[in-house]
Amino acid sequence: MRFRVSKDKKAITRYDIKASFVNGLKPESSQYRRFDSKLLGFYVTVYPSGAKSYGVNYTDKHGRKTRFTIGKHGTLTTDEARKAAKKRLAEIVVNDANPQQQRQKDRNELTVSELFAEYFLSEQFREKAPLTQRGDQGRFGNHILPLIGRLRLSEVNAEKVRKMRREIAEGKTATSTVKGGEGTARMAVRLLSAVYGWACKNVEGFAIDNPCRGVNLGRDGERTAILKDAEEYRRLFEALDRLTATRQVTENAADCIRLLALTGARRSEVCAIRWRNIDAERGAIVLAPTEHKTGRKTGAKKTILLPAPALAIVAKRERGQPDDYVFRGEQGSGHTWLNSKIWVRIRREANLPDGITNHALRHSFATMLAVQGAEAAQLMKALGHAQISTTVRYINTAEDAQRRFLEQHTAGISAALEGRTELADVVPIGQGKR
Repeated sequence: MRFRVSKDKKAITRYDIKASFVNGLKPESSQYRRFDSKLLGFYVTVYPSGAKSYGVNYTDKHGRKTRFTIGKHGTLTTDEARKAAKKRLAEIVVNDANPQQQRQKDRNELTVSELFAEYFLSEQFREKAPLTQRGDQGRFGNHILPLIGRLRLSEVNAEKVRKMRREIAEGKTATSTVKGGEGTARMAVRLLSAVYGWACKNVEGFAIDNPCRGVNLGRDGERTAILKDAEEYRRLFEALDRLTATRQVTENAADCIRLLALTGARRSEVCAIRWRNIDAERGAIVLAPTEHKTGRKTGAKKTILLPAPALAIVAKRERGQPDDYVFRGEQGSGHTWLNSKIWVRIRREANLPDGITNHALRHSFATMLAVQGAEAAQLMKALGHAQISTTVRYINTAEDAQRRFLEQHTAGISAALEGRTELADVVPIGQGKR
């Protein structure tokens, strides 16, 4: 492009702008400028306060005259300001760039925090289950916001995402109530990636590549802890009785856990149920498609059948209005929330493995059904899975347990077959792979 340095109509006196010259300039009642004799367009401005700044004048290919401020004298030396002016002018000539327009563009660009604010108001977010919404908001507020929330979207690259992931995994954002770790880090990166993906499809003019693409998240840990037998279930239920008696766990929370154990339901499908979801005649919890995880994909209702002990837990509660929660929150509003602190107390009181949590009860339930001969289709319906592949792992777990049981009880026969009188080593029934 053709490039001209801006010139006023009147003749301009030019000076050799160097450090000694700039230091000698005195303030006047109004600001004034001194232009350089060597680098056309380069100038220094002197303000009434005594402050001084460097800038450059130029005219772009459309004939627009623009004045661009480089920086303050003192922050920049005169030589640094001159080099910066040369660089700016070269960028304009080579790239047809306009620094002033670029600065305005940078101002208008969304930050990560502003993008999430738009996402949290979107229909896609509103369609998520309440507990999922709460989880997303927590991951953003506790982890993503403190680390990269103020960055503009174009500043976020794969290296910054990797750094964010590492810092979350190392516990930099963890507090007494917020955990870090590998799993938390993976979920945070997945959320960030999903929001960038949403923006590409729904935010007009959004043309920024997803910085999470290519970032190695590692593997999700496998849930291996389950309640293996009736004895462990007995210890769990007796521990709940003791903890509620001493008010270390609320009755609402204890009843939610009992229902999780008896039905294999997800936490949100029990804690957040309302009285309209209870079908007393059928003895079931009936959830609309928007009220359970797979319903958003299948569009189907979900029915959770309640065995007699589970029905008794619901029946003893005072029935409220259709939209009232069956298990209200401790403060009388919202619903009961089963956090990790509750499970620390329960595991200690019941002497259960560290991995026993809300979701472990679901795995325990499914494994028990599979061991007792339930087929994949029956398990799939009982658990509300959308894909058979999710259910098959419980069948594999049951086969592993049955194989160990068989080996244990045929050890003597095997030893006799091999001509030995002593029994072979017995491998106890384990939990199998999840």
